[in-house]
Amino acid sequence: MTSVIMSIDAHDVAKHEKNRACRCMPENTAANEVFAAWGPDHASVTASKLIEDYDKLPEFLTRLGFTSCTFSYPLTSLAQVT
Repeated sequence: MTSVIMSIDAHDVAKHEKNRACRCMPENTAANEVFAAWGPDHASVTASKLIEDYDKLPEFLTRLGFTSCTFSYPLTSLAQVT
């Protein structure tokens, strides 16, 4: 089985693209259609101040074609491993 994970930064296309400094969301919808044929597709959402309304997130992810998601939090630093 193959799976695909995409990072989603906001519940709004314009905010996501501004944060990523690129215009990428329209292509994600087409890409998700291809990925769905390969196996499960998954949105990885960073819980941050970019998501101003979490109630809008499920509809946004569904419209993009995602069938599941996980949440992570932004890291400000990484601990040094010795």
